[in-house]
Amino acid sequence: RGASAHPRAYSASSTYRRSSRPRTANLPGSCAGKRGRYEDRDERTPRRRNAAAATVIHGAALIVYIILIILSAVTLGLLTPLLFVWYALWFIAWVVGLVLALQANGARVQFPVVGAIAEKYVPMVEGWAK
Repeated sequence: RGASAHPRAYSASSTYRRSSRPRTANLPGSCAGKRGRYEDRDERTPRRRNAAAATVIHGAALIVYIILIILSAVTLGLLTPLLFVWYALWFIAWVVGLVLALQANGARVQFPVVGAIAEKYVPMVEGWAK
C-alpha cells in the first residue's frame, strides 16, 4: 500500500487538488479570470438595462395597488374585492413577463398590451440607473 490506507486519501500532487482560482470565476456574468472579455462596454449594456420596462410596469401596478388599498379602507371594505382582482391581474402579468424574459435569454422584450405604454417611460428609468 501507499502512504495512506484509506482509498480516498489523495496526495498533494493528485488531480483532485483544489484549484487556486477564486470560486467566482465560474459564475455566469463574472469578470474574474476573464481578462479582456468585457472591455467593450456595449456588450454589457443590453443585459444591464433590460429591467427598465419591468420596473415601469410593476411600479405602476404597485401604485394602483396602494391606491386601491387606501380606497378600500376609506369605503370600509366595499372595494376590497376589486383589490383582490387587481392583485390576481398583477400576478398574471408577472408570470407572463417572467416567461417572456426567460424565453428572450437576456434580450429586451416587448410586453404585451402595456409594453407600448411603458416604452415611453423606459428612457427616464434608464437615466436613473446611470
